[in-house]
Amino acid sequence: MDLWKISLADSSRTQLTQWGTVKGSSASHSPDGRQIAFIANRGGHLNIWTQDTGDGQLNQITIFEKFGLAGMKWSPDGQYLLYEAKESKPNSSWDIWLIPASGGKTEPLIDWPLNVYEASWSPDGQHIAFTGTGPKNEDKKAPMDIWIKHMSNGEVTLLTEGESPYWSPDGQTILFVRGDTRFENDIWTIPAAGGQAAPLLETPFGENYPIWSADGQAIFFFRLATEDIWIADVSALVGR
Repeated sequence: MDLWKISLADSSRTQLTQWGTVKGSSASHSPDGRQIAFIANRGGHLNIWTQDTGDGQLNQITIFEKFGLAGMKWSPDGQYLLYEAKESKPNSSWDIWLIPASGGKTEPLIDWPLNVYEASWSPDGQHIAFTGTGPKNEDKKAPMDIWIKHMSNGEVTLLTEGESPYWSPDGQTILFVRGDTRFENDIWTIPAAGGQAAPLLETPFGENYPIWSADGQAIFFFRLATEDIWIADVSALVGR
């Protein structure tokens, strides 16, 4: 898998990498648009790389040999990269890690005995919402909850039951999904400061991974039943 970019003005496409058998994924522009970060097994192991959008210069950010990587995201100021990592050994869990975008010391930001993933930065960079799994219950199901990490003091607080949190552009609301299974997930919202959650979109199609549009007027989401990406006008939804 190579990286490409497409012009929104005329749909012209430019190939950025030519790797042959190397697999690349999770490509994401830095907030200033000057770099693209991605995960690739260039060199035989999954690591985070960045590429300058001007001269094409590649830089290896992490140096891992026995880790799985996923869910890489830029901090709002472009100074850090947040990502999910899991050691390649039995019974290891996914943790959330942080590293300077230019490379350097990497450290676990959320290190729990059970899986944590789907981290989302608040627009001001002061908080991180993420999904955390709890111990399995009598039905052998692991409950999923959304937690908030306060970057100023390191405190972690429970927000609500659900998964796949995503901050609104104004930082006031968190979009998330809730359901017994992925095919039953509906899209909900909750105040970022805590409070009553409310359904925004209820369907029988298994809605997942919702994100806000940049202006906060619409949401994009993945529909599991049809494996399509959809967009919906927020003002026209309200539980429909």
